[in-house]
Amino acid sequence: MRVFLALLFSFLLTLSAARAGSSCGEAPLVADETFKASAHGEAQLLRRFIGGADLDARLETARTDVFSKYPNADRVRMQAYFAYVICEHVLSDPRVSPKDKARFAILLLPDDPTNARAKQDAIKAVSVGDYDRAESLATAGLNQISAVLLIEDGHPDLALANLQQSERLLGDIHTENSAEERLQRGYNYKTYAQAFAAKGDLKQEEQYLDLALKTFEQVKSDPNLDGKTTNEFAGAINGIGNLHHQRGQYRESIVDYKLATSMLPGYAYAWHDMFLAYFELARQGEVDLPAMRNALERTKETGAGWPGLDARTIAQLESMLAEFDKGRHPSLAPR
Repeated sequence: MRVFLALLFSFLLTLSAARAGSSCGEAPLVADETFKASAHGEAQLLRRFIGGADLDARLETARTDVFSKYPNADRVRMQAYFAYVICEHVLSDPRVSPKDKARFAILLLPDDPTNARAKQDAIKAVSVGDYDRAESLATAGLNQISAVLLIEDGHPDLALANLQQSERLLGDIHTENSAEERLQRGYNYKTYAQAFAAKGDLKQEEQYLDLALKTFEQVKSDPNLDGKTTNEFAGAINGIGNLHHQRGQYRESIVDYKLATSMLPGYAYAWHDMFLAYFELARQGEVDLPAMRNALERTKETGAGWPGLDARTIAQLESMLAEFDKGRHPSLAPR
């Protein structure tokens, strides 16, 4: 016990020192103290290998070991928390080279159509030695993911702190020059709107919805993109659908989600969001059970392993489909 307390005290001192210049944002909330202890313990062990040639392999092993112990956990939340701990505990250490900071930040960023190309862009930046840009782009994405979780947990102020940090990072890399980076900024603005909505600030909610729409439209209209095949285009269309959804324009959002999935049939988040739009229409008396079933089935088919689409979320969606007319409606937000 004394050894554990000494390690914990050492961790807290390290964390306090790191946060002074941290770009890691606020931690997503995790109730499982055992998981949190495991994540911190792995991070402490990784610090011993900073400077070694096999640090990246050890990081991947640590991540695999931690999550293998929690197969039924809320994986998106725990992945975000693990990324936060590694950022604070390892990436903030001055002994980690800029190249390794960039590579590890990319490794911790989940793959999905809204950030997969940004992740590829960050990898390209590493290949040409632009490590600061690569780390900024990856860390901004991680902060936005944590912000969504904090909003879901009823902490919009903490979410706004993460989004502000993400904006600072994106500002440093001149996002107007890249469709991938503009797409990330659009999702940041969308999440800002969600945070202000949670705070009851309708004026700022509308302001950021307008900014997000403008940004997504710029990506959609980019002449350098092939709208039939690119992840950026589908991501922008899905983002526009999310904005329609947040404004209660569910029919318009379904049109967007259908377009996104027609271009990218494996776009699980778009299928998920389409289901939620049909659900909201059903609550208003416009019930289309075949469409709801199809959207749910496609979410299940395409979403295996995607952050935020774990067994718990699927069970909630199934409950919504089965019992929406009984007044029991789990509250979910578009991904």
